[in-house]
Amino acid sequence: MDAELGRAPSEVDFKRSSMEIAPKDVNKSVDGRAMHEALLSDSDYPNTPTYCGLRSKDPVLRRRAEKRLAACVVLSIALLFITLFAIIPAVIKSIVDKSSLDVESVTLQYPTNTSFQSTTVQKFEGAGALKAKAKMHDLNIFWNNNGVSTQVITLTDSGTVTVGGSEAITMNSLAIVENTEAMSEMLVYAVDATTLDWNLDGSAYVTFITSTNVDISKSVTLDGYQNFPVPPNISSLSTVAGVTSTLTTSITATLTSVSSMQMHLGQNLYFSIINNNTKVGNGMIPNFVMDSGSFDVNATINITYTNEQESDQVMLLMSNYSMGISSPLNLVDFYTLDPVVWMTAALASMDMPSSMPGSTDPFVQLIYLYEKIVPENIPFAMVIYNPEDIPLNITSIVGALIYQGVTIGHVNSPDLAIY
Repeated sequence: MDAELGRAPSEVDFKRSSMEIAPKDVNKSVDGRAMHEALLSDSDYPNTPTYCGLRSKDPVLRRRAEKRLAACVVLSIALLFITLFAIIPAVIKSIVDKSSLDVESVTLQYPTNTSFQSTTVQKFEGAGALKAKAKMHDLNIFWNNNGVSTQVITLTDSGTVTVGGSEAITMNSLAIVENTEAMSEMLVYAVDATTLDWNLDGSAYVTFITSTNVDISKSVTLDGYQNFPVPPNISSLSTVAGVTSTLTTSITATLTSVSSMQMHLGQNLYFSIINNNTKVGNGMIPNFVMDSGSFDVNATINITYTNEQESDQVMLLMSNYSMGISSPLNLVDFYTLDPVVWMTAALASMDMPSSMPGSTDPFVQLIYLYEKIVPENIPFAMVIYNPEDIPLNITSIVGALIYQGVTIGHVNSPDLAIY
């Protein structure tokens, strides 16, 4: 009992006395948590609930603290939802809108009259530090020509590309030809054009922390074929068969395409051979693939004629070859036996200037001239070498006699005429 007041010390007095003890040693650091735990030890208050690891004997204060904690949790969850479903999607959309779509190459494979397999190598550029994956879907390709935009293709089951970074992604899609006439016109245009302009419209699920569906509208520029400015280079030629009016040869040639579009026809490609505006044969490239850059193809060439004009040009061609002289040629009228309606016109419009190299081992090694008998004709004899692997039956020789680049006569077996 308190002697002066005649009562027991109250709880308030106890707390006040405890509070007055701490400031006596002002140089000693005070650990508030330790003091609180000491004041509210398990032995003193065994049934007192805890809050954040500390015991509070005051239920009012504890309830207030719990309410504050609940409010903080709710606010944190709200901020998280706002970040995930409002701020991040808005940032992603802004970045995607400002970025550009760089398509490095487009490959057309297994074409049919209504579709083909599309393989594109592409990436988004200008996306800054963002690096995310974009799952493309519902993509429509429009061809822009002279201010007119025409839908030509729809891409289904589109793949995933990278938004940001330097990584290019290969995307495989089934391409549906929506307008065969416009598709045909676009490919004919691409044969001669320097560039081909597309617009790609659709959507993409962009994954960065969360997945966001954004609309996409991007301009894409592809390199055209420019009418094949680099002529095919025939690196090897060998005779494999011959009949009365046809000589069949096998060649290896290097083709060069400057376009970013590649074509895998999945079948043989046929063409005509023109010399001096006259058809002198035809050729076939098996299972043709038009790659980008320089690539080698093997082809079978038939040098043949059906009339006197074609025969004269074939004879000139073979004479040049036999004497090691190159002859200019044009490869034209390309076609396939199983035509695809939207590719036929483009193939037919291709015109590849080329040349047939002369033999590195000329047939005619030496010409002997005999005494002149008549004013215009001189008897002659030839030493002929056959570099081919098959026998050649020469029934006549028709050709020109050239001295230092000037034609001074012609050969029409068995006579040699000198001009």
